[in-house]
Amino acid sequence: MREVNGFFLFELGMMSLLVSLPPDADLTPSLAILAQHRRDLDIFAGAKENKEDLPACVDVAVELVKLFDQIIGRKPYPSMSGPDKSNMVYMIMTFRDRMAAGLGRVYSYVLEEKGGRSVKTLWKTASVTMIDPTALAHLSEFVTDNIDEAGRSWVVERLTAVGFHMMRAVECVLRQYKTLITGQGFSFVDKRGTTQYQGFGTLVNDLNARLEDLQKNKQPFGRLELVIGILRPLSKLYRDPLSHPELNKLDEGDAKLAFEQGITAINTMVQDAIAGGTHFQVPHTAGVKF
Repeated sequence: MREVNGFFLFELGMMSLLVSLPPDADLTPSLAILAQHRRDLDIFAGAKENKEDLPACVDVAVELVKLFDQIIGRKPYPSMSGPDKSNMVYMIMTFRDRMAAGLGRVYSYVLEEKGGRSVKTLWKTASVTMIDPTALAHLSEFVTDNIDEAGRSWVVERLTAVGFHMMRAVECVLRQYKTLITGQGFSFVDKRGTTQYQGFGTLVNDLNARLEDLQKNKQPFGRLELVIGILRPLSKLYRDPLSHPELNKLDEGDAKLAFEQGITAINTMVQDAIAGGTHFQVPHTAGVKF
């Protein structure tokens, strides 16, 4: 998928008005317009995506740039001869026809912002933009990759995929957070010798048991209670429609919950671990990635 500037396409379309310029006349009053179209064509021709998707259009754009350079650079003033005018009209019409044919083979979608976040943010920089910088440095590539994929999925309205990728990111962080809080791992070996991993709900319940123990003994618990409150709705989402394909797909509200609550959960868990406290059985150490 590529980002398309609609106004830039509009500007290219306005180039057809140049066919009304007279030959053998001083074009100084139109110099700024000629220069702008020359820049637009140069940008268009230089774009890697256009060279791949619209090569026939790029070829004409390159020739038009050369022609505009001749017209703009002519002395004593910018002008075009009769043959220049004929050539320009022919190439502009050819460029228009090739663009019409080329764009007709390119799928175009109008994407809308989600949750008050721009398409550009969700598509390109979800993890960098939405995760607090103090937490981002401690996240693994697995976590940031899944956050970014969740953002892209939301943009194109693949709502169940939003939940899938965001929950993968949250669960990865949750496993490490649970290990630090309880001093216990998140996996075990069953009777058959197969390694099994605790589910999302079990991890949250282990955190809750630790919180109850701290509260019972009147010990500080940092942000643990807040973390559990954030994770509970995600745990329900994870147990129900997300992990059971026979149930309904996630809707827009579910996707919004998964994304926004997931971002909050990751930020809160990592920041709590960095701040440290006696509620952690194992202190977080620098260099350990969530």
